[in-house]
Amino acid sequence: MQAFKQKYLCLSAQTYRMETESGEILEGITIRYIPSNELTPCEDAQAYERGQISRGIKAAKMTLPISAKTQLGLFPAIYDVEIEMTVVADKLQARAKSIEYSNEVKLVEVEKNKT
Repeated sequence: MQAFKQKYLCLSAQTYRMETESGEILEGITIRYIPSNELTPCEDAQAYERGQISRGIKAAKMTLPISAKTQLGLFPAIYDVEIEMTVVADKLQARAKSIEYSNEVKLVEVEKNKT
């Protein structure tokens, strides 16, 4: 399958390590990110009609091999992520192949208009 690069706003990184029942060690890095360059908050009108709330920017999750920890810098930040499309159980799935730090991000509070 073909791979492509995409810029993502990566919010956090956390390593994980667990042992399966068979004794196999699974370890890697979980990255929480916003899968778009568009940071417009959303509101789900249909959810609101059902009495539920669905607002804001939803973060997605990707995993990387533990060896990728040397490629990580500051968080939150913009990272160039190489995505590879694969077929798993007859379903198309995007997998992160590599990650590279691009730019620092600073979160700034916007003051309300005082009228």
